[in-house]
Amino acid sequence: MSLFFLCSSALLLVLAFPRANLFPIAWFALVPFIIVIKGRKPINAFFLGWFFGFVFIGCLLYWILIFGIIPWIALSLFEGFYFALISLFFSLLKREDWQGALIFASIWTGFDYLRSLGRFGFTWGSLAQSQYLDTPLLGICKIGGMFLLTFILAMHNGFLALLPLKRGIKSSLLTLIIAHIIGFGMNILYHPKEGNIRVAVTQAGIGERVTRQAGLWSSPSIDELMRAYEPMLRGLPRQDLIVFSETAFPVSIPDVQKVREWVENLAREKNSYVLIGSPIEEKGRIYNSALLFSPDGKIMGRYDKVQLVPFGEFVPWRKIFPWLKKLGVRDFDFTPGKGWHPLECKGFSLGPIICFESIFPRIAREYSIKGADILVVITNDSWFGRTWAGEQHLAFSSLRACEEGRYLLRATTTGISAIIAPDGKILKRAGLFVPAVLVGKVGEGKNTPYTYLGDYILLLLFLPMLITIFGFRKTGKQR
Repeated sequence: MSLFFLCSSALLLVLAFPRANLFPIAWFALVPFIIVIKGRKPINAFFLGWFFGFVFIGCLLYWILIFGIIPWIALSLFEGFYFALISLFFSLLKREDWQGALIFASIWTGFDYLRSLGRFGFTWGSLAQSQYLDTPLLGICKIGGMFLLTFILAMHNGFLALLPLKRGIKSSLLTLIIAHIIGFGMNILYHPKEGNIRVAVTQAGIGERVTRQAGLWSSPSIDELMRAYEPMLRGLPRQDLIVFSETAFPVSIPDVQKVREWVENLAREKNSYVLIGSPIEEKGRIYNSALLFSPDGKIMGRYDKVQLVPFGEFVPWRKIFPWLKKLGVRDFDFTPGKGWHPLECKGFSLGPIICFESIFPRIAREYSIKGADILVVITNDSWFGRTWAGEQHLAFSSLRACEEGRYLLRATTTGISAIIAPDGKILKRAGLFVPAVLVGKVGEGKNTPYTYLGDYILLLLFLPMLITIFGFRKTGKQR
């Protein structure tokens, strides 16, 4: 019966995330999980939590099966392990009252933060990700980022699971109402003025294809991509900035004359800055980069991706595990860039974020601190096909825009491209696998409390757990 409740809790939580987008479910989906875990012996709680985590992550990231069952199992087990630790610590510090709800939220948020760190950091499945369509609530992220929102959601679940029924409902409703009021107020307080920077976000509508017989990925040709882009760009009026996706062409643009001249001519013809993704080969190293072309067609800036995708853009322990080649991983590693730095245009600056980097709040914050006016996410999500992954990835861009109080432009190869307001609301979006160009006006950003404080607010969220630990130690000494 316990496994049934854990499965139910995990599946309910999955439905709160994109693409199902039944986001209100996240406010109570963890109740069965908490009820099963509370009162368990630590070792039992550990394995029950791991089971929950495996089911939740495995179902949420079912699209990893595109790359094979072994990567799917490995990722589900690895990420599921964090939920095992959450259960273990909660079983050690169990309290079935309002303090218990705060302790549970502290533990959940703490491990959610820990799994975002390092080369293997990953935030997919954070509770905050499920709420990206609830714009009034997202304003909470302007105070403490996605992890504060995750804390509130976890605490709400704790109230329902650990307090007597009537008291639990009253506490949870009060939490829900106050969170939305504060979030709505923050969005109003930190919403910048309407901008006059004209932007165009392009989407080719075609991308990586898998050859079923060989099981290999193949890229569209340069001519195919040019034929996709040219009709949408032909009638495009002058813009201040035109944005293309990550790896907009499957070549190193500076080294391929045909493509380089095509981009240069576009910049001159439209008298616009052009930001475009390109692999760059330099001194025997390969970078995943974003190039900024000036209106006169010259490359005036470049950003090299720093946070690379494990087993996607680099393979750790490649020499130790040569059999990884059989799983279809690359036979070379990208080189990480040296840091995040805005790209300067006349009158505004850009914070380029490449693909996987958009799931980490610290990267967008780094750009904001350094003065970037507009955040720009370029990504190639064609690998995901028509699965839920595309919209799940999009959700993070809404969080990043809201956290930093900045407009965010999101250009993808096959979708979902978007223009996102500083409150996280998606102003315009393109469908999957359709050629599109999104045109709009954006402005400079306005730093939020989160921009200045970052994740230091998490220290306050851990106070309930620390007070409880201290209380246990004090009680033990008195005995």
